[in-house]
Amino acid sequence: MDGPRGGAAQARIERGAHLIDLGRHGDALAELAPLLADDPHHLQAGCLAAHALFELGRAPEAITALHGVATRWPHSGLVLEGLARGYSIVGEHAWAIDFAQRAVAVEPGRSSRHQQLARTLLAAGRRDEAIVVAQEAVRLSPGRPAPHLVLALALYPEGSRPTRRALAAAEQHVRIALELNPDSAYAHNELARIRLVQGKALQAATHLVDAVGADPRQRAPQENMDLVFLRAVQLGHWSVVAECVLFLLIGILVRDRVVASLLAVLVVVVGLGWLWVRVRRAVPRHLGAFLRGFARRDRLGVVWAAVVAIIATGLAVAAWGPPRVITTAGVVAFYGLFVGTAVSWARALGRK
Repeated sequence: MDGPRGGAAQARIERGAHLIDLGRHGDALAELAPLLADDPHHLQAGCLAAHALFELGRAPEAITALHGVATRWPHSGLVLEGLARGYSIVGEHAWAIDFAQRAVAVEPGRSSRHQQLARTLLAAGRRDEAIVVAQEAVRLSPGRPAPHLVLALALYPEGSRPTRRALAAAEQHVRIALELNPDSAYAHNELARIRLVQGKALQAATHLVDAVGADPRQRAPQENMDLVFLRAVQLGHWSVVAECVLFLLIGILVRDRVVASLLAVLVVVVGLGWLWVRVRRAVPRHLGAFLRGFARRDRLGVVWAAVVAIIATGLAVAAWGPPRVITTAGVVAFYGLFVGTAVSWARALGRK
């Protein structure tokens, strides 16, 4: 658009792109709408609108918009890449791979086209091919974080069980991405994901906090932090089981009331202190805000955590009583733990 309206159109495109960067995808669509009403096949505006639609979960609309743009720009790598993304989202993997391969053929020297092809192959379950393509993306742009993160994802796809060698390679590329962009929320989340599978939940928590801090809009770091927190709850559950056993033994075997109470108090203080340390390490900052968000995301998880907390608190109160009270508290707590176990199972079944 080279006429007098070209400057206004470019300004509208820039505002739309800025709104997308801010996560205001609906506003971006509103900003781009007049331009697309004038010219439905506008390359930049159409691709930006499609991106906003993808982020809003409206992939079929995005695909339709991109096909409209493709009628004028059939050989645009940007349009072909967008169509590959769209068809991959809706599960049409054969179409997605075809468009991604065409984008690479049009612009073989552009790393982003190889990245999209790698993601598309990965979504289709063709992991070995995805790794090869992602390695080419890294070769083309070794100084950019995005291709390293795509390769890391290909080496360790979500939900898979990677070999130790693949996990080490994935970690290496995530670390390179973080060196190139230390504020990348996605990179921090990927490193946390690696730490979780390595069994290093507390190290994972640190990276998840950094990920949420870098971009609070990202859902994946919050969901992974939920997982770390629930592991702390699970450990707390088993620590309370151990406390119940000790309470029963103290109440039955120790006849001296003062000694029994002191032992019970010591058990509870140690148990609660250890549990508190685990929770604070799992969520080092903004615990209240995290718990409110967690309550919205996982209601049964909150019930489970609450049961464990109530039982632990009840044991703390009962610890000051005579041996008979301590024994009774241990029995009641055991029944409470059955409730907590039932809730945890219901939660697990509900998420399958």
